[in-house]
Amino acid sequence: MKYHLVTGTNLRKMRDLIADVLEKDPKKVAVRSNLIYDLDADSLDIYELAYRFEEEFKIAVPDEEIINHLVATNYSVKGAMQLACKYIKQGEMKKFKEAEHVRNYLMERGTAAA
Repeated sequence: MKYHLVTGTNLRKMRDLIADVLEKDPKKVAVRSNLIYDLDADSLDIYELAYRFEEEFKIAVPDEEIINHLVATNYSVKGAMQLACKYIKQGEMKKFKEAEHVRNYLMERGTAAA
């Protein structure tokens, strides 16, 4: 079983979401692009991006972390993607641990019943 969803497909989805929110051609959204200076994002766009990432990838990112991380990465597309990837990975690890817990529980019950 694979529990790592940060794939090229997801990175393309992130790029396409950024392009959609900022009304840009996806080909113009490069990892090195600056959301503000290169792609003309404003503060509302940043929160709209966060909301769309949360909806698409079923993650929850605290508002203060969005701003702190983007400031630290100079509002780069790469920084936005890194933050989303961090929460995707955390969500997948949680699912993995839950599945492992269920598997262990079932194995213990099977052993106890035998």
